[in-house]
Amino acid sequence: MKKNNIKKNKLKTLCETRWVERHDALITFKELFLYIIEALDDYENNGSKSDSSSKAAMYGSAIRKSDFLVSLEVAVFIFSYTLNLSQILQSKQQDLSKALNDVITVRESLESIRKDVDSHFKNIFSEVLKIASKIDVDIKIPRVCGKQNQRANVNVTNPEDYYKITIFIPFIDQIICELRTRFDQRLREIIPLEGLIPSHFNKYDTKTILEAAKIYENDLPLNAIVTLKAELSIWQNQWKDDGQNSTVNKPQTAIETLPYCTNIVPNIKLLLQIFTTLPVTTATPERTFSTLKRLKTYLRSTMTENRLNGLALVNINKKEVISETEIIEDFAEKAPRKLQLIDWSK
Repeated sequence: MKKNNIKKNKLKTLCETRWVERHDALITFKELFLYIIEALDDYENNGSKSDSSSKAAMYGSAIRKSDFLVSLEVAVFIFSYTLNLSQILQSKQQDLSKALNDVITVRESLESIRKDVDSHFKNIFSEVLKIASKIDVDIKIPRVCGKQNQRANVNVTNPEDYYKITIFIPFIDQIICELRTRFDQRLREIIPLEGLIPSHFNKYDTKTILEAAKIYENDLPLNAIVTLKAELSIWQNQWKDDGQNSTVNKPQTAIETLPYCTNIVPNIKLLLQIFTTLPVTTATPERTFSTLKRLKTYLRSTMTENRLNGLALVNINKKEVISETEIIEDFAEKAPRKLQLIDWSK
């Protein structure tokens, strides 16, 4: 691997919950693909156990299929656009305004690929053909029949056109749709609060900002919405261009704006505080607040899975009060023994 300048030497698990790990796992798999083929062939031919040989043959056959090779190349290509976005979205300093701008930038890039899908997939398919030639695989299309319910049944004879229609176009359309649904629709009601950021004054009118502020009316002082309109006028005049406060020097994010908020605009300050604390995603605290951290002691190495699960449930559900009598009765019913436990709790 060192001779071939391969930086990775170990596969990563395809994590179900961590976005960045999922990206890295696919990219690493693609980078080590030829070595994986060699390893599986070696297990198949020289494996000491028949079970290992049969599994190696099964896995080797699966990853040599045409649809797998195309899907892998397509996934790596699309995820190369979203990898950095996934990392940015998990940044602790990221706010909704900056996050939405980053999402829109990536989405527009994918939309431009979608408009010129033929030329982009031609490059992808050429990479697939290179890999296929190295492992002696011919890229073919599945059998096409009059009616097909289990898979796509596109009436084309060219493998490039078939996989472009059945894999690449649906995949990129799904990614674009998910980016639009997950972020645009979710943030549509509250994103006008970025109009409180001096560099975004021209993006939203006063009415739109006030409508967004009403969502957090219960978090603001009494009659705050009434005075907020006046505060907006004061706030905008404070940042009016006079030759010194140019657009270049204006804060670009809510976090940068907060230090400039004075007591003359208390409601705007509070709304900006709310805006900065709204989570972009739930990926950052995913592991931070895990209850298992409380159980990681020197006893963990000797702990069985059932015992760990039991302790975790007890720790998580602290409010549930269980009497000693109930525990003894449950133990006696599940594991009856010739022991006198009836008065043990006294």
